[in-house]
Amino acid sequence: MWLDDLRWHKHMFRQSRFRWWDEHAMRIVTRHTGGQLEFSTVRHLELLQQYQYQVGEHLLLCRAAMAEPLRQARDTLGGWEPVAAALGLSVVDCKVILWFAAGTRPEDRTNVNVKAVLRKLPFSNPLIQAWELKQLWRLYEAAADIFEDAICDLIEELRPTRPEEVLVRASQDVSPVGLAARVRHARQERGGPEDPRRTPAQIF
Repeated sequence: MWLDDLRWHKHMFRQSRFRWWDEHAMRIVTRHTGGQLEFSTVRHLELLQQYQYQVGEHLLLCRAAMAEPLRQARDTLGGWEPVAAALGLSVVDCKVILWFAAGTRPEDRTNVNVKAVLRKLPFSNPLIQAWELKQLWRLYEAAADIFEDAICDLIEELRPTRPEEVLVRASQDVSPVGLAARVRHARQERGGPEDPRRTPAQIF
């Protein structure tokens, strides 16, 4: 029945009650930067990394909020496979969410955004709750990706004039090799400036 309810929920809301667009991800970014959009110094690199960590904390909280609904759905549906398939996640994703939430209190897995997403559901079950919380998680993930692209762009801009060790410290990376791998991965995933893959989009 929960699977049927989720299908009706998706049909009713054209996939999700909680919808977001690229401007919502940018709003999260500018809220952390205080509206600043230009970054050019090592100090800016340090700040961008701090902002990304702050967004990452929200991201992890939104993901952890899915743990209890996921556990209930798994227990009711008899395993991870039907839950993962319904939510567009992998079985590993589901297990990782529960693993990272283990030992945390319910009050540590919620905030005003989580409460708002769940409060606006006209009809709910744990599977629907997990689906809607996934959308919130992905929004913060998109904001974190924006910061990652800005960090990698600034690293590339500063490389000709700054020692590699300075950039490693500012970005809180582990080594020059790790820094290079980080930039390379970002370029492979989302390209360079103006690449359309960088535009955040809600993908169901």
